[in-house]
This record gives sequence, C-alpha cells and structure tokens, in this order.
Amino acid sequence: KLLIEEIKRNNIDIAYIGPLPYYEIKKYVQPLVVELEPDGKLSYRCVLFTTIDQDIKINPTTLNLALTNKHSTCGFLAAYHILKNYKIDIMKTRFSFIGPHVKVVEYILATKFNTGIVKESIFNKFKPVGLKSLAYSPDFPGFLIVVNPNTVPLKDTTAIKDKLLNLTDSEKKSLNFGKNGFAPFDKTHYNNLDTLIDDRIIRYINE
Repeated sequence: KLLIEEIKRNNIDIAYIGPLPYYEIKKYVQPLVVELEPDGKLSYRCVLFTTIDQDIKINPTTLNLALTNKHSTCGFLAAYHILKNYKIDIMKTRFSFIGPHVKVVEYILATKFNTGIVKESIFNKFKPVGLKSLAYSPDFPGFLIVVNPNTVPLKDTTAIKDKLLNLTDSEKKSLNFGKNGFAPFDKTHYNNLDTLIDDRIIRYINE
C-alpha cells in the first residue's frame, strides 16, 4: 500500500518489484524489463520447506509457518496456493510474517518455526546447509523494473530499458539484483496473475 501511495504522489521514479506488487500497482507504472532467474527463465516458484531432520506433515495442526510479508509473492499468496493444493485453508494454520527471504531461512534453521516459504533460488542457495523441500507453488512471472510515467520522461525510459537489456557480464556482476540479466517485458507472461490472485487474497493483504 505504501508503494502505491508513494507512486501516486510521484515520490518514486523507478522500482524493482515482484509480480504481486506489480499486480497491485500496474495502473500507475510502466514495466520496462523482467529479471531473468538463475536458470534463465522468466518465471519462478516459491518453496515450502523445512530442515532435513524434521518429519513434517502438511496439515493445519502441524504447520507453524514463517512467511516473508503480506505483499511478497512468496508470502501469503504462495502459501495460499500451496496449501490449497492440500485442501487446507491457510487461515486455519499458524503463520507469521518475518521479513526478508534470508531471515525466513534463518528462523527455520534456528527452529523458531518448523516450516517456511521462500523463492526457489533462495532455497537452492541454502539447501546444502540442511534444508529440504515439501511443496512448490505454481509458476509466478518474474520480478520487474518499472518506472513512474508521470516522473520519468519517455527518452529516459527508453535509455534505461536499452541499458538494462544490453548489460555486459561485468556490469551484471556488480548489480544487487539482475545478475542473470533482463528480458523485455511481455504482458502476456503476467496474464495468469488474474487467475492466481482473487478477491480474498487482495482483501487480506490490504487489511
């Protein structure tokens, strides 16, 4: 909600956002590029995971779930769909919003929660320290870089897009995100958000 308000006030020129925040603010921004995942794909999944020494059953009574935040795609949205596949209503489980993906992993390793959900690339990075997957979300379209068309001139928008699509390998390595490069935005890749995000999800994340 804060991001939407700041963009509407023209206090933000450019943003790096996931598909759920994009769905919420798409009326106010212009997408430029989509971040490529480590495997080169334009989509990603979220992973329900635990530690290798825990025998966790996916049911409402056993799950104590650590999530990122309400507006994160791998937060409530991913949990909603993963548990829905097991005919579980997320509102009948225990869950808490922790913050960044890495913090969710840390909380699981410290056994503060018995399960968590993070982006698959984050899970794969930390899997060798003793994590195992339990279930996966549907594919979500990738993270985007968007601009505020009210504050960023068209010529600058074009220049930014061209630069991001033509980064050298050394430039990619210096980035905090986008180390695997970017691809042009294609709105058809985001059509499935309309089926994955329903009124119940929007009501909850905006409470």
